[in-house]
Amino acid sequence: MAVTGIQNHFVGFLSALGTFLPPIGAVLAVDYYLLKKKHQYDFENMDQTTSYKPLAFVSVVLGGGIAYISKFGSTTITAIILTVVLYYGLSKLTEKKNA
Repeated sequence: MAVTGIQNHFVGFLSALGTFLPPIGAVLAVDYYLLKKKHQYDFENMDQTTSYKPLAFVSVVLGGGIAYISKFGSTTITAIILTVVLYYGLSKLTEKKNA
């Protein structure tokens, strides 16, 4: 694989990892602290919790994607901030819509 020049793409790969992985932690923090869903993180009742939240996935992809494309400031910090705003805002909108 070294003959093909794969090492030339290593910095881009690390940049993508640094942009898209930290927003996952941001979603968990928003869910736990801001949306007050601490009961969902009780490990004794794991069979009752949802394993996939489409809204969280969309927020991470949009926040990371916008930060990766815009290259404004630190892409990691920008991605975290965008993901927090998107996830919190969209969660509140869907919460009001379902109520």
